[in-house]
Amino acid sequence: MGWSVMARALTHRSPFIRVLSAIAIGSVFFAGAWNSLLGFGVISIASAYSVGPISLGYFAPWTWLVRFGLALGTNSFVLVIPGARAMPLDPAVLLTHAGVREMLAYFIVAAVLANATLWRQRRLTDRRLVRVRHLRDLRFTLPEVALLASGFVILAWSAALEAGQIARLQSL
Repeated sequence: MGWSVMARALTHRSPFIRVLSAIAIGSVFFAGAWNSLLGFGVISIASAYSVGPISLGYFAPWTWLVRFGLALGTNSFVLVIPGARAMPLDPAVLLTHAGVREMLAYFIVAAVLANATLWRQRRLTDRRLVRVRHLRDLRFTLPEVALLASGFVILAWSAALEAGQIARLQSL
């Protein structure tokens, strides 16, 4: 949806159109905020800890990828029509699904934050955390900052596409 279309919809003479437009625009911003706060927040907090050389920030995207793959592989994302056959999985679905872009953004952020460990546990069985560095000691290079920004852009793009797909489904 273009900015000019949104501006025209928000200033439409019909209050009903204005309210619907505000709800649609709000849902896009909510989806973006939810994905960035929940997804990036979990990865950022988990990246502060590591067990041995492995950052815990990698576990969240990998578990999300497995769940997404199971849902995609079982056709859980399609609308169920009684009596209809499920279509076979098409590789083109991966290009149209917002979840693939979300996973890409999460993996980019997890890779950048992999060395941002603040606390380390030597072995899995240890109960003691050892401070590796303070938060103020973290320094990111320009390419790392660019990758973090690209992760946010990709996530915002996927949230906008997902909100558009939901709006299209609601208009059916």
